[in-house]
Amino acid sequence: MSSMSSMSTQLLAQAKEVRGDGSILEIAIWQLPQPLPPCRRTYKYRLYYGADGVTRVRYDNERGKGDPPLEPDKIPADKRES
Repeated sequence: MSSMSSMSTQLLAQAKEVRGDGSILEIAIWQLPQPLPPCRRTYKYRLYYGADGVTRVRYDNERGKGDPPLEPDKIPADKRES
C-alpha cells in the first residue's frame, strides 16, 4: 500500500476472522480521492482466504492488475468459475 501513503485515503472496512477450523478470512476496502491507474474506480480492495498454510483465495485490484470486469460475459472463458 505504499503507493497510497501520500494520498488522502479512507479505510472503509477491515476485518480478519480466524475460524474454528484454523482458516483465515481477511478483507480491507479503502476509498481513494481518485483512481490509481489502470483502475477506473476510487476503491482499493483486498480479500484473502487461507487454510492449513495454503492460500485458497487472494483477490485484489493492486496496481498493474486493474479492476476485474463486472459483467460475466466479459470474463474470458478460461477464467470463469464453473
